[in-house]
Order: sequence, then C-alpha cells, then structure tokens
Amino acid sequence: MKNLILKLFSSLVILSNPSVTVTAAAAPRLDPIVSAMLYGINPCIQRCVDSTLPMACDRGSRERVISCMCDPKVWDIIRPNVIRCALRKEACDPKDVEKADDKAVESCKQLGYM
Repeated sequence: MKNLILKLFSSLVILSNPSVTVTAAAAPRLDPIVSAMLYGINPCIQRCVDSTLPMACDRGSRERVISCMCDPKVWDIIRPNVIRCALRKEACDPKDVEKADDKAVESCKQLGYM
C-alpha cells in the first residue's frame, strides 16, 4: 500500500505543477518525494528543505526520505537552516517554513508514518 501511495505521490508531482519551471542551471533537481510531501508549498521552500535534509539524515531510498521527512527530530535539526535558506532567496517567504512543517506532518499521517 505504501509503495502505491509513493508512486501516486511521484506522479502527482510530475503532473500537477506544469507552471513551475526550474532550469537545471538555476537549481538542482528537487527530490520528487520531498516535492510530493510538500505539495502546495512554495517551491522555493521545498528546495530549501530538500537541500538541508542531508544535514540530518542519509537519503538512500524513498522509504528513507519519507522516514526522514516524518521524523520531528529531523525537522528540529533542519528548521534553522531552512529558515536561513529562505531568508537568502527572494522567492522564499520564511513564514512558509511553518506551513512546510505542517504539510509534512499531514503527508506523514496520510502515509501512516505518524
């Protein structure tokens, strides 16, 4: 069941956001799991979360990325860095960091991790 939900999340990311374009030169490719779990959150904040996640955990598999995103201790570690990232980028609003945290919790509950 979790694999099916993961596939649906991955498809959702690809199909649901046609208006957002990020060139390879502008930013590294966003992890589709992070993007799916934070769907609806400012893409700039999504990239900040994605770039700071390795500071708190090893991202090997899809399951590992999800367990990292669903671990409150990981959020405690990365939150200050996500806020710093958001402050450095014009497209980001630091207020959206809390929304990202809430969205991750919501996604984790839907996946049965919380």
